[in-house]
Amino acid sequence: MRKLGMKVFVFGLIFFITLQIGGKFDNIDQQNTNNPNIIRMANASRFDSLDILFVGSSACYSGINPLYFDSVGLRTYNLSVAAAGPYFYELLINDYLRCVTKKPKSVFIQVLPSTFMSDIDNFSNIGIHRYLQYPVSNEKIAMVYNEWASYPSLLLKSFQKGIRNLVYIEKASPVIVKQTLSDKGFYRSDEISSEAGEAVESQSRSKWKQQQFDTAKFNYLYRYIDSLKKHSVKVVLFSVSMNKLSDFFSRQYMSDYRNAVSKISSDNLFLNTDQLLLDRSAYRDSDHLNTHGAAIVTKTLIGEIFKNKELRQLYNMPDSISVAK
Repeated sequence: MRKLGMKVFVFGLIFFITLQIGGKFDNIDQQNTNNPNIIRMANASRFDSLDILFVGSSACYSGINPLYFDSVGLRTYNLSVAAAGPYFYELLINDYLRCVTKKPKSVFIQVLPSTFMSDIDNFSNIGIHRYLQYPVSNEKIAMVYNEWASYPSLLLKSFQKGIRNLVYIEKASPVIVKQTLSDKGFYRSDEISSEAGEAVESQSRSKWKQQQFDTAKFNYLYRYIDSLKKHSVKVVLFSVSMNKLSDFFSRQYMSDYRNAVSKISSDNLFLNTDQLLLDRSAYRDSDHLNTHGAAIVTKTLIGEIFKNKELRQLYNMPDSISVAK
């Protein structure tokens, strides 16, 4: 029995070491990818000495166009990735601050109802931690974010990706890379949402009605914002127009979300653009703006910034501004 136990232990150890070795190569395709999420992260440090670093989910990279900020003399970059919430925000911001010579004058953090879903920040589905400029190990993710239940999946996916990378790495399209960087992380789309498409999306997200507001994630974000402020990082919270997003959640969830926003905005500046009444032509689907809609929201946000005396002084903005059309 003891010999059997020893054999099982040795086999398990060899299997674990094999996974670890293969997983070390899971991110060697960082500079040879067409994935805009990875391109944004891999090149973020090129955009140093910013006025504003935007961090959020796909709603942010679809909704905030830095090129309009260029027209009023503000240096910005959109460092957002799909399905990001408080845990991803922390990793993205900390990695960026570690890489740049001069920290940004402010960090704008996106807050939406989806920010506090329990399904958000899924390291198994989107392993952003391995593609940071200072990659974070699966073990650290498991320890810091209590992801031990996902740890076997993280190991296996890193191993599988590592083996694929050793066999073949796709050649990055210069067009995609150039477009992502020239747009400073913004995602362009001329698609227009349709009633039929929104109906399909509503059906696919019907389970969201069962979601409970994740108070633990809200508290984590609250504490993280405090830690940034203690390190002299100016934090501004903001939202973008949501289209049908709020309809996907229960009344209780949205009530909890509004209470959370009220609490966090009592201690932090919150610039809200989700009250804009935009028609379907401004969206590419149920919860993402298209290029046309992003122009409206971005210009509105610039206007809100300009109206705020503290921010206007922080960025040394002139007495009047003219935003590009």
